[in-house]
Amino acid sequence: MEDGQDPDALAARVAYHLYRLGITTTRLTQAEMYREIARQLRRGSIMLSMKDVNELAAALQMDEHELSRHLTEDEKAEWAFYRTSARQVTEVWRRVAEASTAHNYSQRQLGELLGMSKSTINGVIRGDRKTPVLNWHDAAKIANEFDLPGGADTFISALLPKENAQES
Repeated sequence: MEDGQDPDALAARVAYHLYRLGITTTRLTQAEMYREIARQLRRGSIMLSMKDVNELAAALQMDEHELSRHLTEDEKAEWAFYRTSARQVTEVWRRVAEASTAHNYSQRQLGELLGMSKSTINGVIRGDRKTPVLNWHDAAKIANEFDLPGGADTFISALLPKENAQES
């Protein structure tokens, strides 16, 4: 989703649902779509009409409602978390590493919690490996394990764009 874009805009909703459904750029290109258009769809940076969504849904062999419905409040929060985490991958993982250290949690234990190998965790924390984006569900697992009062948002606090900041 583009900075400042209305999360209720059709392009933003389609981008979220592509993410939610695990539809990758590769899968979109397999549906006879140009790679750049596929990337723009996944970023929510392309103007869409319902006709476009209907055609996309048909190409993906799914109901257009699955790609266009409005997000629930929980989905909006999860999507805001993911977008912020994707923009600040290194900083988010640095915060995870700090929380792990503060709670005497080894990288092996963190890897087990997240379903990642110790070497992947080591690489992520050192920043020398293609770093996966920390999603809300994994951040919530970590926050619950460490009993962090801010929950998953602990790892992105002060990184959120102002339009997505939660009021206290």
